[in-house]
Amino acid sequence: MIKNKSFKLIILLCIISIVGLMFTGCISKTTDTRSDEKTEKNITGFPLMIKDSLGREVKIEKEPKRVVSLAPGNTEILFAIEAGDKVVGVTKYCDYPPEAKTKEIIGGFSDPNIEKIVSINPDLVLATTMHEKTVKELEKLNIPVIVLHAQTAEGVIKIINLAGKAVGHEKEAAAVTASMKEKIGSITEKIKDIPEKDRPSVYYEVWREPIMTAGPKTLIHDLITLAGGINIGADAETDYPQYSVETLLKKNPDVMIAPDLHGSNTATLGKVKQRPGWSNISAVKNNRVYLIEDDLITVPGPRVVDGLEAIAKALYPDRFD
Repeated sequence: MIKNKSFKLIILLCIISIVGLMFTGCISKTTDTRSDEKTEKNITGFPLMIKDSLGREVKIEKEPKRVVSLAPGNTEILFAIEAGDKVVGVTKYCDYPPEAKTKEIIGGFSDPNIEKIVSINPDLVLATTMHEKTVKELEKLNIPVIVLHAQTAEGVIKIINLAGKAVGHEKEAAAVTASMKEKIGSITEKIKDIPEKDRPSVYYEVWREPIMTAGPKTLIHDLITLAGGINIGADAETDYPQYSVETLLKKNPDVMIAPDLHGSNTATLGKVKQRPGWSNISAVKNNRVYLIEDDLITVPGPRVVDGLEAIAKALYPDRFD
């Protein structure tokens, strides 16, 4: 048995030193782990706070894997930013891109089914301003909901970037919006030198009976304006004002644009000429009635730039190939 106290003291100090080194190592390891966690958080960006189109602040704890879309525009955006694989629910009106039609149907655009939404266990829902009641009900169930709303082409670009941030696809969203900005710039460049007095007045037919057009706070109005046209509904006090034939004759638009409804359209040039009194409207007399795919102009998604181009070509065919 060792009796030398000095030697025992040396042994004890050695043990303390070894334990101290082990403890220091544990601290270093813990610090490194926390550093790794912090780095991972910085890379993914989650959790994060999102301020949606209504100014609501919504916390998203982790990157969404199961997303429900309550509007065709939201669905188009998700697929465009390469987040289509995360979409688990859409409305019965979400038909673009074609892959959207393979997703679970959660009801209509204006009447989504809450029980159906809850049953597919989403970790994020993308809504619009018309879903106020649905948003409140989902919030009570602790399901994060982001409201996306746009009335201009610039607004569409903003909500695409917002959606990209919310689902962890910021880079993809940035690529989409950069392409959109480039195309908008190319279109507006071709008509920027046209004086205001030489720009055609435009009637967009939202509805036939009663006659309804687009007011100043709509996406349709913004696209007409960007394309170099003068919207005859720009002075309206509502989003979709109703006109009589007499009012339309008084405004006498140079160009008429109607939504192409895939074969069931009543706004072809020949049919418009048959409407009582319409043959006296400049657009009809001069054969300047055009059909443009409805979704390109009314759905706030990436394809609005195609709608803008289609309008610009209708207004200024000599300036576009």
